[in-house]
Amino acid sequence: MFVGGYHNTCNETVTFFDLDRIPESHRQEFAAARKAIDATCERNAHERCRRFMSAPLTMSFSAARQHVEERSEDLAQTRPELGHATNAITIVGRREWTRGLYLDRRAFLTSYDPTQDDAESTILTRLLQAVYPVCSGINLEYYFSNVDNAGFGAGTKLPHNLASLLGVMDGAASDLRTGLPWQMVEIHEPVRSLFIIETTPEAMLRIIERNEMIGRISRNGWVQLAVLDPESRAISVFQDNAFRPYQPQATVIPKAASSVDWYPRLARPPGVRRDRKPSACFGELLTETKIRSRSEHKNVLMFLGLVIVGFPLLLTIILGISSLLDWKLTEETTSKLVYAAIVSGLLAAVAVLVSMLWQGTRHIAIDPGRLGGVVIPHHFHFSVKFIFDRLSVPFAILSFVLSGTIGAFASKYMHRERGFNRFFVLYAIFVLGMEVTSLAGTIETLFTGWELVGLSSALLVAFFQERPAPARNGLWVWTVYRVSDAGLLLAAVAMHHLRGEGDFDKLLGTGSWPDEHSSVSLAPGPAGGAALAGARRREIGPGAVLGLAAPGDGRTDAVERRVLWRAVGAPGCLPAAAGEPAPEPIGAGLRRDSGAGACPPRWFAYLAGSVQTDIKSALSFASLSQVGIIVAEIGVADSCSAASSAFSGQAATILAGTGVGLRYVALFHILGHACLRTLQFVRAPTLLQDYRTLENAIGANLPRAGGPVAPPGHG
Repeated sequence: MFVGGYHNTCNETVTFFDLDRIPESHRQEFAAARKAIDATCERNAHERCRRFMSAPLTMSFSAARQHVEERSEDLAQTRPELGHATNAITIVGRREWTRGLYLDRRAFLTSYDPTQDDAESTILTRLLQAVYPVCSGINLEYYFSNVDNAGFGAGTKLPHNLASLLGVMDGAASDLRTGLPWQMVEIHEPVRSLFIIETTPEAMLRIIERNEMIGRISRNGWVQLAVLDPESRAISVFQDNAFRPYQPQATVIPKAASSVDWYPRLARPPGVRRDRKPSACFGELLTETKIRSRSEHKNVLMFLGLVIVGFPLLLTIILGISSLLDWKLTEETTSKLVYAAIVSGLLAAVAVLVSMLWQGTRHIAIDPGRLGGVVIPHHFHFSVKFIFDRLSVPFAILSFVLSGTIGAFASKYMHRERGFNRFFVLYAIFVLGMEVTSLAGTIETLFTGWELVGLSSALLVAFFQERPAPARNGLWVWTVYRVSDAGLLLAAVAMHHLRGEGDFDKLLGTGSWPDEHSSVSLAPGPAGGAALAGARRREIGPGAVLGLAAPGDGRTDAVERRVLWRAVGAPGCLPAAAGEPAPEPIGAGLRRDSGAGACPPRWFAYLAGSVQTDIKSALSFASLSQVGIIVAEIGVADSCSAASSAFSGQAATILAGTGVGLRYVALFHILGHACLRTLQFVRAPTLLQDYRTLENAIGANLPRAGGPVAPPGHG
């Protein structure tokens, strides 16, 4: 009886097919065989774990199997299996020659009994016609991918982008990469495979002469060839088109009761060491405190607010100074610092939100600039101010959650990369910029935070600067940011010139989100028009450029939109001079522009995304499309709020309530969209595996969804 099965060498599971067809008389035998196979998978997983940096050498068989299953499902794991790394030998012969010999997972074993073959070695010839190209091909693929990974291999996995469901390319644009990625070959020893075949030299020479493929591989030195005489056990080595006797240099080898007793003693492969242990969980940021007065409550919120910004700042300083002074922090230390900063900031942000909701507080302003603000008498006042309300705090929490997810992902994904510390320095700057931007209460604070986000984003796009494309893309992104920031910078200059300061609360209105409204009259001005143009450019620019060059950065558009919403609420308006006609209410320019202005980028992203051939570009354009919808939601909300002033009674109440509700809809749309896109981006490399799993489950090819410009037959 024959039962078909599929062995998943990554998670050590065996799937059997057509089990319902096993006759009742053989079910007990199959159950025994299945039990033996399960035990073998556990032992195989245990032996594989010796090569893994995250597995202790003392784990049990069942724990080892669970460990490899977890590695196979870890989205951040770039080394789930290691494949055929360290392969070096191919043995074709009777199993009795190798049974009991520890080969350290470096050998391909093919069963062949020369006593069952004929004088022409017909069986051996057929075996070698399959074994030679397959085993030598695998060995040479690992060999060349190791000796020249950039030329013959696929480089590092980190920037790989799945293209057309048939291969990978680097980033958003490159040739398809061939060969193996560095993570698969870093522990491989580049040697030509040694073929040991149980036959006579005369029989092997006849096979070489008769078979052109076997002859070319053997004569041209692509493999090393030796034969083991079935009768005399003499070994002969193929050199210069002839077999020459081989004299063993060692006659005694170490012995052990079993391989399980032997391989834990061996050192891990070159460059392999134990992974860091999971960091101990940090304690609560603050003990439970009973707030006895509103003043004490505000002081606690101010302290928590400083923690939200202070921990990312401290992380940036520590990682930045250590890099500047060339103090090499270990990956474990860096990961613990990142973990401490993100968790502490996140706990503080959640505590602020819960406390504000519990106490009914809607607006808290923290002005550390009072302690060190820069004041130019009779001219300008530059200060640092952070605003905590029901809009800014959710964005601060979102930034910590997504940044923490990426940080935990990258600590494994970037493992043993040369740029590990450089990445986390830029990561820390990015997190700091996101938090400052989300909570900014003055335009100079906003500009500082957004510059940190822009600088770190551009440098992350150009992270693999040894290749031309990332460096070119990083320069392009930085150029777009310079143009995009012109409007924001011009608005900052205009605000300081006319008001002497850039405080949003004093300039843009009173009340708390989502009910805030302007308390000053604003009038159109040329500088405001430039600010509006810059704001609209920023809306489309980062989404279209960073969405392609820096996958996963679409969430910056969400915070950016919040910034425009609050900081440039009427980007085409400036305070009216005395005697000028009364201007339209604040936000009218944005309302005019948002509803209709969101349509072009939304439809452009939809059409462009429909023809993308790689997964990350498609996700980037999908993100831009959603940003267009979010902008439209905000525009409709502002229109409803403005229209409510033209009515009275129940109609005004309904319109005002609709405006407030739509603002919350936009907020939740932003939060949900950012989380979804982050998950899709980190899971993008597993798309092919997901396709195979689904197609195996349904027993047919998945239908191809078609866009508006999909070719015939794909709709």
